[in-house]
Amino acid sequence: MILDSSAVPADAPGAEAARAPIDRAQPTTGWLLDLARIFRGFGPLPAVAGTREQTGAWDHTGASRTVVLADGSTARERLTTYVPPHHFAYRLDALTGPLRLVAAGAEGAWWFAPTPRGTRIRWTYVFEPRGGRAAIVRLLLAPLWRSYQRRALALAAAEAEAAAGRTARNVSSIRS
Repeated sequence: MILDSSAVPADAPGAEAARAPIDRAQPTTGWLLDLARIFRGFGPLPAVAGTREQTGAWDHTGASRTVVLADGSTARERLTTYVPPHHFAYRLDALTGPLRLVAAGAEGAWWFAPTPRGTRIRWTYVFEPRGGRAAIVRLLLAPLWRSYQRRALALAAAEAEAAAGRTARNVSSIRS
């Protein structure tokens, strides 16, 4: 986690509840591996177009990939923590495009907690501003990111539920 005092949290408050068991809500089940389905952009924040150069399965600390955004910019993403099915964290750096002018990187973390009706999904995000850019990140980027994050988190919950439904249908068709 970024410990620098200039770090700017950009978390949307709250969490999403998915009507999916925790083993289906955790992203290694496939729903979060296609980032373009979740991260669709918001205002000036571009959508994720895809990933490339992934270093094997996205299921262990140290795995990395390049995230490609719809505006052609990229960021390098690396898993820094992986504790299935409850938690994973990652770091983004080597940013290109306009974001590189205000942020040197960012760190995100997802948590998955079982509930009686499914899974609670929580996502935190912290930007590492470039020197002298903390106010820009705090006043402009972070509020935009919170809206982007709320939307993406709702889509993540919907994808987890859809993945759980696909699994249930697949299991019942195998048994028939």
